[in-house]
Amino acid sequence: FNPQQAGIYDVQIITRLSSDQIKDNDTLRTRVVVAAFKDVGPATIFDPSNGYSYEQFIDTIFPTVFIQNYGLDNQGPFGVRAEIYDDKNNLVYSDSKSYTLTALNSILASFKPFPCDVKGRYFFRAFTQLGIDVDKTNDTVRRVFDIVRSNDVGITSVIYPENGKSYA
Repeated sequence: FNPQQAGIYDVQIITRLSSDQIKDNDTLRTRVVVAAFKDVGPATIFDPSNGYSYEQFIDTIFPTVFIQNYGLDNQGPFGVRAEIYDDKNNLVYSDSKSYTLTALNSILASFKPFPCDVKGRYFFRAFTQLGIDVDKTNDTVRRVFDIVRSNDVGITSVIYPENGKSYA
């Protein structure tokens, strides 16, 4: 028995002695829990919302991520980083925090605010930085959001006075 993934396994052990006269004690069944001991990662992003359109000059994003210690060992300190990239893949925001979590516990990580000043599409990612992490597949979460200006009014033409005309 050599499990390669964490999980709960039903194990059955059977003895098969041909000359056994009492067969009601030949089988043992049990459950075995195989757990990762060193595994942290972001579980949920609360802000920014995926696919949401934020209003330019009105909204502010407060990046917030739920961080989980999936493992059975206390971990820390380890880093948690939040980053925002524009549609040209330029890093426009980053912030990091350091946390320590006891086994199977979690924390809400809040980062510095991101003002919605420039219209466009943005890509948010948050990730944990634990060098001894045994499962790197759950270390990063991502979101896409837009900053729009839908609440704007502008002049498109002048009807009166007519251009070049003199009124006396």
